[in-house]
Amino acid sequence: MSFHRSVSDMAVRRRVLLVLFEGLANTVVDSAVLDHTRQAAERGIAFEIWAFCCTGESYRHSLGALERAQHLAGWPIRVRRGVRPAVPFSVALNRLLLAWAILREKPGFDIIHARTDYSAAVAAAAKAMRKAVLVWDCRGDSAAEAVERLKRLRWLPSFARRLKRRRAERERALAARACDRAVFVSEPLARLCAPLLSGKPAVVIPCAASEDLFFYDPALRARMRRELGYAEGDRIYVYSGSLVSYQRFDETAFLFQGWRAVDPRARLLVLTPDADAARRRLAHLDPDAVRVTSARFDTVNGYLNAADAAFMLRRPSLVNRVASPTKFAEYCLAGLPVIMTDAVEEAWRTSEILCNRIRLEGESLEWLPAFDRAEVARRARGLLGKRHLASRYDQVYALSDEPA
Repeated sequence: MSFHRSVSDMAVRRRVLLVLFEGLANTVVDSAVLDHTRQAAERGIAFEIWAFCCTGESYRHSLGALERAQHLAGWPIRVRRGVRPAVPFSVALNRLLLAWAILREKPGFDIIHARTDYSAAVAAAAKAMRKAVLVWDCRGDSAAEAVERLKRLRWLPSFARRLKRRRAERERALAARACDRAVFVSEPLARLCAPLLSGKPAVVIPCAASEDLFFYDPALRARMRRELGYAEGDRIYVYSGSLVSYQRFDETAFLFQGWRAVDPRARLLVLTPDADAARRRLAHLDPDAVRVTSARFDTVNGYLNAADAAFMLRRPSLVNRVASPTKFAEYCLAGLPVIMTDAVEEAWRTSEILCNRIRLEGESLEWLPAFDRAEVARRARGLLGKRHLASRYDQVYALSDEPA
């Protein structure tokens, strides 16, 4: 399954309505949505972004982030209220909300880019109204993710768990049925969903990072280490991301505590939007060895350059097997060696190609005998750089495959 026509063959400027149901208050949205649209503008693709918020808190936070988000994306963004996915018949209700918004505002678009299974299931209404091309942007195994989330609700009866999993599977099937083409973030995810597509065009595009925002620069590294108060011999371990359980933050802290006990030059640098919570959970560590900050998306690279190794720990699971973490691409473009497990299949394979994997054996690390950080960053641009992967998105947005 593939597309056949590139952007260089087309004279028409493509207009994309990008629909998401996770609001704007999410660091992943900065990279996977806003920065994506910024770069696509260089190739003659115009966007309007509609961010639906399904809770009052998400709506308030998204409104607060709107100005910054529009500056990062470079395109108009509408923040809208939506119905929570857990509400019965929410797909139908959100289809009505989306259809009403289109009737009222009459946006111009040729293509609908629906981020996640749920968004694609809802966007079927917009496709029918405009005869537009619907792109299903599948970010992971949503059914397995539903099961993982429910593990924390031990009181929930088994029949309710089955219903929630089936709902996720139904939304995935709706997305596959409604779409004209699909994007998957990994080969394992594409294989999982292929039977649902009935031969429709699909392409694998891993979560990537922008080459102009993530790179290795020895001068930047030296300056940031001075600003952060790190000495030349300090070994800096960086953790970048939220504190959700699957990112194993507490295990990261436990491992660092052991390494710090035998290496007084070890330092932990934590970049997270949940800075106050992170400080509470790290209170047992030596405060001189830990720094926690909430870095803006466009400043993260400086901190990564200051570091010597990055954490990306995952447990084996159906969710992680098909994943493609954005942070892995950011680490690699900054030339960092990555402390990791083999739970994320494609990241593990890519780290072998880049030779930047630090294997975790129990509580010990197998440090790389020789490491050329500049070379790792250079090779990573050819695998995980957004400009390198731009031609795949140009295939996704090609009007030539629009259904008659």
